[in-house]
Amino acid sequence: MNPRIPAILLLTVSASAVAPQDSVKWTPPDAPVYVVTPDNSSEGSGPSSTKFRDLLMVQIFPSVPAPAGDDRRSDGTRLYEKGKLAALFVDGQRQGDVRVEAIKEHHCDSVAALVVPTAAVSRKTLGLATNAGGIQSRPGSRRNPTAFERTSSVQLATREFRRNNVAGALMTRINIQSLVAIEVDGSKEKTLVGSFFAQTKMERHDMFLVARVSGSRVSLEYSRYGQTTDLEDFKDHESIGLIDHLDLNRDRSDEIVLRVGGYESEKYEIYARQLGKWQLVATGGEAGC
Repeated sequence: MNPRIPAILLLTVSASAVAPQDSVKWTPPDAPVYVVTPDNSSEGSGPSSTKFRDLLMVQIFPSVPAPAGDDRRSDGTRLYEKGKLAALFVDGQRQGDVRVEAIKEHHCDSVAALVVPTAAVSRKTLGLATNAGGIQSRPGSRRNPTAFERTSSVQLATREFRRNNVAGALMTRINIQSLVAIEVDGSKEKTLVGSFFAQTKMERHDMFLVARVSGSRVSLEYSRYGQTTDLEDFKDHESIGLIDHLDLNRDRSDEIVLRVGGYESEKYEIYARQLGKWQLVATGGEAGC
């Protein structure tokens, strides 16, 4: 899709998309946090390996230390306990629990828990699981963007591409890879999270954005640019996507969790909103070959 961008939109573009690291004060949750996701990235050949479409639970906080000595893979029994339940949240809403059925080898150097949901949710579910205390369930609010939100987001992406010196001729060839609207606090204002790209025969340019909608004003709160030149194998490509959002530490503002995928690798990043900007506060779930 190649939307044309009208010049009449009222947009606020922040001068800096990320707050300085030392300005962020984040209270971590009091229990581990897990991503619950179908396995779409890694399939092993052994009986103890993860398989495509398995519903997996991966610990992303606290970060799991790299194996010591000659051990290539983390000890899964220290992270997951068969039969244990963890509360499942999808779009901020409690959706029963997930139960650990088995511990699986994941990628070449990591482990994950094979889980089964206790409520009637799709096995394609993307969500967050944690037994941290005091997390309040609220009705889900994720939706597709309106026409105004789509157009506004593409204009923000255009400005960020130009700021990163992407050729102006590509600005009419911007594609929306994904774009959703969520609510991250009690204000009922929407937060837009999306990925955009423009590609030629020689290279691809990607932009990931988070923006806030306040009436007719859309403010950029986070941006991340990437360039790919290996269009045959995508070995230098980085994909970024939203997993979910949840108020992990009961400060009345949700954290958002992103999946960052590389060539045969993945990790997860937790961001907190501070003074109108999204700041990286934790990284975990690293796995690869």
